[in-house]
Amino acid sequence: MVNSTLLEQNVSKDKQREFLLASDTQLDKLDFLMQAMIKTSRLETGVISLEKKEQPIYDTLAKKGTC
Repeated sequence: MVNSTLLEQNVSKDKQREFLLASDTQLDKLDFLMQAMIKTSRLETGVISLEKKEQPIYDTLAKKGTC
């Protein structure tokens, strides 16, 4: 819809930038979803596997905060 508006309507430069930023945000979300689907597929087919191990929750939380 955003791209159609940009192609079909006479839109100010400010509105063009706003629309392009919105489109960029949506593309980022779509990329995230596609990557998640690829990872899920790899898990389901056994291409990758997870290994469970016990670990203090603090270490996991501390590591997450530094990423």
